Amino acid sequence: MNLTAVFKKQYEIAIGDAIGSCIVDAGLSIGIGPLIFPIEVSGRLAETTGLYALLASAIVILTLALRRKVDRKAGVFFIALYGLSYGIAYL
Repeated sequence: MNLTAVFKKQYEIAIGDAIGSCIVDAGLSIGIGPLIFPIEVSGRLAETTGLYALLASAIVILTLALRRKVDRKAGVFFIALYGLSYGIAYL
C-alpha cells in the first residue's frame, strides 16, 4: 500500500498508513503482552518514562510546527532524542 501510494505521488496516504500501522502495532503489543506475560512496574519507572514520553512528544511537535520541515538536522535531533530515552530508563 505504501509503495503504491508513493508511486502515485499520494504521500499523505503513505505517511498516514505508516503512522497508523505503528500506532496499532504499539497498542496491540502493549495491550496483549501483559495478558501472556504479566509484569510488575515500579511507580518511579512508570512516572519517569511517562513524563519523558510527554516531553519528547511535545519537543517533536514543536520542532515540526516551528520548522515546517524535516531535514537532516531534525532527523539527527530526533534520533538523539530517541537514544536519550534509553538513558532515561536506567536512571
